[in-house]
Amino acid sequence: MFRVVRLDGAGSGWLRYPPVAKRQRQRRKAKRGAPEKPTRVRWSAARWNAVLLAAAAAALAALVYANTLNNPFVYDDRMTVLGNPSIRDLHQVSAVLLYDVFRPVVNISYAIDYRLWGLDPFGFHVTNLLLHVLNVVLVFVLALRLGGDRERRDDPRPPDGGSSLILAWATASLFAVHPLLTEAVGYVSGRSELLCTAFLLTAFLGLRRWLLEGRGWGLVGGLVCFVLAVASKETAAMLPFMLVVYDWLLLGGHGDNRKRRNVLFHLPFVGVVVVAAAVRIAVYAGVEQGGRVQDLWHNRLVEV
Repeated sequence: MFRVVRLDGAGSGWLRYPPVAKRQRQRRKAKRGAPEKPTRVRWSAARWNAVLLAAAAAALAALVYANTLNNPFVYDDRMTVLGNPSIRDLHQVSAVLLYDVFRPVVNISYAIDYRLWGLDPFGFHVTNLLLHVLNVVLVFVLALRLGGDRERRDDPRPPDGGSSLILAWATASLFAVHPLLTEAVGYVSGRSELLCTAFLLTAFLGLRRWLLEGRGWGLVGGLVCFVLAVASKETAAMLPFMLVVYDWLLLGGHGDNRKRRNVLFHLPFVGVVVVAAAVRIAVYAGVEQGGRVQDLWHNRLVEV
């Protein structure tokens, strides 16, 4: 194979040389210690399509909920924000963390907002909207990954990614505009839902990577994000059960591999969460409710 190169200057004509000569020059430079130019990584068309579709879903979320930026503080906001002395000084870390001992991450976010905006509700709603946009992107990524896992389960050949992109965009777009999220996005005190979702989705992605490839950073990062999700809202405790269902439906693998995952990861993870949930219920019934256990079932339909 020869490559054609045009020389500068009139009448210079054309010069032909084999590409192997270029590689030989690069080897000589490497031996002399001359740094080579870094190889430029080009994204495939599928990656660009994924970025554009994720951005479209995120823009849809921002467009639909932009009108929440003018919302005032209402209902529980008077207690969680306006009447919350712990958020007034971000340097008092212990006060910020202990004001709501079971959801300290939410209180930290309020303290940061207060540091930036004071008691202007606009800034607090900006944070809520940005968290919702972030969650839409995370839902897109998760749906894209799960779609790829489904394709690999059904066909061992590399997936083309087309159907997974459509699935991810449809899922993220529906999540972006679903009216069920109106309270979480438009209500400052609903931020626990947004923070919990952000950390929960990130934890799922990290632990999924660890289950598939055994990468330690996926395990460590996933568990850290899981703790932050639980410290935002207790419903994040459903993550280990979500991972069990994911393993059962999409991960596949030989029976021995699945048994090893169950024994070394799923069962311990579920066991720790069940014990922690029992402790949380005991604290709620014995301390927060003063022993009035019957109040646990006051909203039983919602709890189910």
